[in-house]
This record gives sequence, structure tokens and C-alpha cells, in this order.
Amino acid sequence: MSESKGVKAWFKERFPLATFGYEVPSHANTFLFSLGGITMISVAILIVTGIILAQFYSANPTTANQSLRTLMTQYQLGPFIRSLHVWAAEIAVVTLLLHILRLLFYGSYKKPREINWLIGVVLFALMIGLFFTGTVIKWDQEGYEALAHTTAIGKLLGPLGIYLSPTFISNVALMSKFFTLHISILPVLLVTVIVAHLYLVKMLKISPLPYAAKSEDSGKHTFFQHIYKLIGYAFIFIGLLFILAVLFPSELGPKPVIGVEAYRPPWLFMGIFSIENWAGIPGLIWGAVVVAIMLILAPFVDRGKTQLFKDRKAFVILSALTVLLLVGLTVNAYATKPKQHIGMGGGEAASTSMDSGSMDASSGTVKSIDDAMNVVTQLQTAITNKDATSGKTLAGKLDETLDPVKGAIKSKDAALVDQLKTDDLTDVFKDSAPDFVKAGSLVDGIQKALNQAKDMFSGPAAKIDDAMGILGQMKSALASKDMKMAGDKATALDGTLDPIKKDLQSKDASLVSALDTDSLMDLMKDANPDVAKINAMLGTMQTALDKAKAMYASGTGDNNMKPADAAKELADAKTIVVQVRDAVSVNNLPGAYTLSSKLDKALDPLKDALKDKDPSLVDALNTDGLLDALQDPAPDLAKINSILDEMNNALDQAGSLFK
Repeated sequence: MSESKGVKAWFKERFPLATFGYEVPSHANTFLFSLGGITMISVAILIVTGIILAQFYSANPTTANQSLRTLMTQYQLGPFIRSLHVWAAEIAVVTLLLHILRLLFYGSYKKPREINWLIGVVLFALMIGLFFTGTVIKWDQEGYEALAHTTAIGKLLGPLGIYLSPTFISNVALMSKFFTLHISILPVLLVTVIVAHLYLVKMLKISPLPYAAKSEDSGKHTFFQHIYKLIGYAFIFIGLLFILAVLFPSELGPKPVIGVEAYRPPWLFMGIFSIENWAGIPGLIWGAVVVAIMLILAPFVDRGKTQLFKDRKAFVILSALTVLLLVGLTVNAYATKPKQHIGMGGGEAASTSMDSGSMDASSGTVKSIDDAMNVVTQLQTAITNKDATSGKTLAGKLDETLDPVKGAIKSKDAALVDQLKTDDLTDVFKDSAPDFVKAGSLVDGIQKALNQAKDMFSGPAAKIDDAMGILGQMKSALASKDMKMAGDKATALDGTLDPIKKDLQSKDASLVSALDTDSLMDLMKDANPDVAKINAMLGTMQTALDKAKAMYASGTGDNNMKPADAAKELADAKTIVVQVRDAVSVNNLPGAYTLSSKLDKALDPLKDALKDKDPSLVDALNTDGLLDALQDPAPDLAKINSILDEMNNALDQAGSLFK
């Protein structure tokens, strides 16, 4: 017995837990005064589940989303652990917000607790940072858009936003830096600040009620009793988390489509999202700054000695109205259609200049086509993996991306619009058991049409049209003696023609000599430019552009492939043929189909060039037949290999034609 007492005394001496037996008021054991403790329980669960998730996570933009998808599909408890983590984060933020509101309305920041209130504001900022970085690192479409907003904010902040810039330590992906923030820097800061916060709570004691309690228990209550209450709340809270994780598992969005902005932010940021819709990216900064300043100033604005509601009516009413305003902004955000915000505000142009006509419309169409092609790539991955959820989301996104530009495409080639069968694709994924073969065929057709559409808007012929438009604008500027505008147009003309000069050189070197934009810009730099000489040069350029346009319109520009270019195209095609054969040999038919689609795209320029040299070879490069054979419910592997042999022989013969 004495030995037992000795061990107990030894333990008490080294772990003086009795210091936590200090007296607290009875209201400290109520739910509202336990919100801070419940938030800490959430943080503890986040740390445990976060450590588990980190073992499976790949902090690289190319593999991040897939690593989480692998966890959720190949490990039995993967979806449950991730859902626990996500729901714990959601509840932690909710309880922390309620805790802050309780402190605000109860006046718990008053003397001598002002410093602890400010420490609490820092805690709130760190929790928001953890919530936000967690959104980014899952690296789905929502995460990508969150990071895109971050880099836009960093650009507006200038030197203050250097950490948010992709150019800061450029050999490390910004998303990877956010992962470091999420798992090390922010958690360490959070735990440090929590310790300081709890220390001051102990030293300054629990704040009193802001009203005269009708039945305040006069008995002695200790902090240990508060802990027992928290343990009870913890069991309830963990049970609730388990129920939410099982009944409402957290979903993971598709891999991001670069350049697309169509998602609303997480609910926590919806209030300032409304401000962003009105004021652009700067609205995010000013909205956050205003909220932070209001929280920081609370103890210094409400300086009365008492916490009683009746003595603080004006401040309490003002605080309530502010909260209602933020709630209203949040509700408005849910009712507002997402807009394109990236690029709004800052030093970027809010409006276009004189060359905004067909050239900017064309570049906008090309960007939308590029966005759609990115979605198509993601769709092909989803179809290969038979991921119906991602396929459905991406099919809708593809339709949304293409809808604004179908009119522009139709104005140039109405048949191409008919090939953009996004409605049919959406219908396929509405089925509870989607036909992935049909979906793959539709996506391939859409991809072909998009490649043709991009050539129409960004190929040499399109660049020539843009150049002719700029040339006309430059003539108008010279006629109105606006030399600054004319100089800008000369620079724009050089930038438009530069990408196609190499192609023109291989077809008609005299045209490149006539399109001498360097000499034109030199003339424009003179203190007194020779307008007559400039106009003469523009006339020569106009003639050269007319000839170039006629050349591409007749098709002579596309089919005259240089030997070096042909050799590279042939080598690439033969490599893909080998890859298709390897995929077929291990019965990976979905992979073979994806590679065959890539082969079809790679062979397009070769087929155009071969039409004039040996049309029979074009027939032998039968990618359509290969794709059809791979889509067969019972693929004939002998037939597929025969097609691949024939294509390989055709590629060898084609090589001799271009020497």
C-alpha cells in the first residue's frame, strides 16, 4: 500500500494535474462555453486523420488528384477516413465561428482579455488558412480554381504576395508549397497559438455572463468538471462525425481543367464571393481586410466597463446587422451564377483596344477551344478508368465550355458544329450504367472536330486574317495621324505574323521578305516617321498577305510537308503503333483505344500530305478501322494486329516518299 502511495506521489510531483483543479463559474460547463473545446476536439481528429491521409497523398499537380482517388477506390477504409477528415474540418469551422460570435455578443474580449481576443483572431485566420489549403491540395476543379484566385491575389499584392507567386522558388509547384503549409507550417503555428490562448484563459479566468443569471449555481465547480463535460460532448461529436462520414461521404471532383472557372468556392468564402462578383479579384482582398479589421477593433470600439447587454445595445445591434449582412451575401452567392473573375482588376486591362474586333474574338474562341480540348483529355481518362461520376461532371463542363463558341464555329464550318455532340455525350452519362464505348466514340468525334476548329481559328490562315485586320487598323491610324496607335499596331502585326513566318518560308520565301515587320517597326521608331514610305510598305505587305491567303485557301500550304517535318511525324506515329500493339498484347483494350485516338490525331497532317503523293497509303493508315475494331464487344485481336501491321508497312513506305 505504501509502495502504491509512493508511486502516486512520484506521479503527482512530476505531473501536477492538480493545477487544473482551479475553480470556474458554473456557466463554463454549458454548451455555448464549450464551443472552443469542441473545436479543439475537431482539430485533434483532423491531425490524426490528416497523418493517415498524408501517407497516401502525392504532393504533385500531375498525381495529387489521382492519389486521393486511388485511396478512395482501392482501400477499404479510404473513403471513410477522408470523409472523417473533411467533415471534421467543416464542423471545426462551424464551432469556431459560433465560438467567436458568442465571445463577440457576450463582450468576452473586454479588459483584461483584449490580448486573448486578438490571439483568438489569429487562431481563426490560421483555421481559415488550413481550410483553404486543404481545398487546394485535393487538386480537383474546385482546388485548381482556388489556387488560380490565390495567384491572382498574389499578383495584385505585388512584393507582399511573393509567396503566392508561381515564380517564387519556381522549381517547386505552388500546389506543393500549399501542401507544406497545410501539413507543417500552419499546424505548428496553430498548436503554438492554441497553447498561448489556453494559458491566458487559465490566467484570466472564464468571462462572466452578459446578463444577470436567474439561477447561477453557487456551488464550487472546477476545470476538471469542464473537462468531463467536454469528454461527453466529444463522444456525441465523434458519433455525429461517423454518421456524417457514412451517410454523406465526401466526394472528390475531377482533375482540373486548366483555364476554366465555373465552380463556386466552399461555403466559408461565399460571402466574399458575392463581393468578388461585383468588384473582381480586388473585392476578395478588401472584403477579407474589412472583416479582419472589424474583428481586431472590437475590443477597442466597445470600451465600456460592463459586459451587460443593456449597456451595449448599440454595439450588439451593429454586430447583429453585420452578421446578417454576411449571411445575406452568402445567400446571394448561392443564387449567383459563377463568373470568370481571373484577370479582373489589378493592372490588367479592363477593356480592349482598337484591335479588339475579329482578332480578340478569334483568340477568345481559340481559348475556349483549348479549354474544351483539356476537358476532352480529362474525359478520355475518365472513360478509360470507367469513372462515371467524373465523366458526368466533365460532359456537362464540356457542353458549358463549347456553348458560347458554337456560333463562331458555325459561321466558318456548320458541319463541325454537328460533330460536337455534347448533348448526346451528356445523355450517355445520365444512364445509371453508362456505355463507355459509345462515350469514347463520341469524345473522339468531338476531339477531331475541335482540332479542325482550332486550325480554322489559330492556323496560318486564321493568323493571316488577323494580320490583314491589324494592317487595316494601322492604315486608319496613320490616316488620322495617331502615330502612337500606328506603332502599337506595327508591334501587334509583328507578333501575329511571327509564328507563321517559318511555315511561309518553306512554301514561298518571297512572301516572308515582303512581310518585313522589323523594318516597319524601325520606321515607326523614327522621331518623324516617313508616312509615305510606311504606307508603301503596308501596300507591299497587303499584296503578300493576299497571296498567302490564296495559297492556304487552295490547300497548297497544307499538303507540302517538308522532309524533316515528315520524318518527325512518321517517327512519332510509329512509336504510337508500337505502344498500341503492346497494350493489345496485355489485353489492355481501353488503353489501346486511347492510344489509337492519339495515333489518329498524329496521322492527320501526314494523310493530307500523302493525298498528293500516294492515296493508297492514306487508305492503309486506317485509324477509323482500328478504332472500330477496338470498340467491338468481342474484339478480334488477330484483325487488330493485322491492321497494325498494315499501318506499320504504310508508314515505312511513306518514309521513302519524303526523302
